Amino acid sequence: MIIMSRKLITLTGPSGIGKGYVKKELKKLFSWVEPPFYTTRKRRPSDDGTRIHIPEEEFIEKVNKGEINLVNEIYGHKYGLDLNLLEEMFLLETPVIMELYIDNVALFRDKYPFAKMFAFIPSSPDILLKNMEKRGDNEEEIEKRLIAAECELEKIEQYVSLFDDVFLIEKENKNLVRVLYNHLKDYLR
Repeated sequence: MIIMSRKLITLTGPSGIGKGYVKKELKKLFSWVEPPFYTTRKRRPSDDGTRIHIPEEEFIEKVNKGEINLVNEIYGHKYGLDLNLLEEMFLLETPVIMELYIDNVALFRDKYPFAKMFAFIPSSPDILLKNMEKRGDNEEEIEKRLIAAECELEKIEQYVSLFDDVFLIEKENKNLVRVLYNHLKDYLR
């Protein structure tokens, strides 16, 4: 008999809110795993190996074969997840943590009702701006991402009932890692 962990944690929020930081810290502290996402975006210096960078033609081919699901075009780049690979990760004895784009939240909640889903919203757009500047985004990219953030935040409000909790981010996220982990203690047993 195969025992599956089925511990799945998702983080949703606009670009620059700190999802990547929180995810990275939780993975480091607790050895959680993350499914790789396919993307047509160029590699960033901060990429940690959880993005599979492929040309757009190959991406489209994989989508057509059903090898990439939950496809989104974000800021001119395509992103997608292999749901079969994600489900194989449930066989591991460790929680799976991942970022989830807002347009996939309803479908994901329906498909994985056991998931713990969290959203992050900024108290001010300045938080997003500072984080994007810190990570080295250029002005044009920052402008696109700030405009998109308005729409993403409206959608988070629209889907608020699908999240287990929504965190208001007021400054650096160092404390958020501990707060989020405390929210998950019972779930992780």
